[in-house]
Amino acid sequence: MKLMAINGSPRKGGNTELLMDQVVAGCRSVTDVEVEKIFVVDKRIEYCDGCLTCNSPPPGTGKCVIKDDMDEILGKMKTSDAFIFGTPNHMRTVSAPLLNFLARMMPFFEMKIDFDEHRPMEVEAIFG
Repeated sequence: MKLMAINGSPRKGGNTELLMDQVVAGCRSVTDVEVEKIFVVDKRIEYCDGCLTCNSPPPGTGKCVIKDDMDEILGKMKTSDAFIFGTPNHMRTVSAPLLNFLARMMPFFEMKIDFDEHRPMEVEAIFG
């Protein structure tokens, strides 16, 4: 089993890494696991610019136009069987580095356009 442990903490050796290592140890206690750890703060990951080229119009290109370390990471993620995401709680949400990482995972998402017959009536009521 290939497992990718993605650490969104800005601190190495902190509580997030300690807890992630315990999860990895738990996985290893049940099966053979090949683990790759990624510290998001050690990678050059630019911000998503919201162009949506990766998945719009459906199915999109499946690739991000921004060339940075995320290309390699996404390639490795495609071959992984499971992921562990670790993050400290910053202001009641995930850390900023992990939030940026999650946004850059957009090429993995599949955009499906779903038309709701009730939506046009709501728009007419607001603007009509």
